[in-house]
Amino acid sequence: MTKADDRPWTAEEDDFAQRMNRQMTRKAIGKVLGRTKNAVTGGLRLLAMTPEERRNLHAYRSQLRQKVDPNDPPIYRPTPEMLHDRDVRSMLPHRDLTGAFLGDPPVGLSALEGRR
Repeated sequence: MTKADDRPWTAEEDDFAQRMNRQMTRKAIGKVLGRTKNAVTGGLRLLAMTPEERRNLHAYRSQLRQKVDPNDPPIYRPTPEMLHDRDVRSMLPHRDLTGAFLGDPPVGLSALEGRR
């Protein structure tokens, strides 16, 4: 298939896909409509949503498309505090050589010790 899956669904295509959903495979429906199986699956999921779910999906997608402010610091870089905390933790002694080799948390930092 080509990029034809990006085109909006018509009311006739919606009706046909809903009527044939239990009688034909999604791949067969897509062949009739000139769409892929994944496009048919997505279209049927969208039709099954309530109006509120559609609004939420639209709001979520619009948030993903928002432009990032170039003046904002990049999210993927650790802050100096994070780097300092990492360095301090790496200097703490391990329980034994096996724990150090296998990456067990240092003394005092395991989740089980935090429960006590």
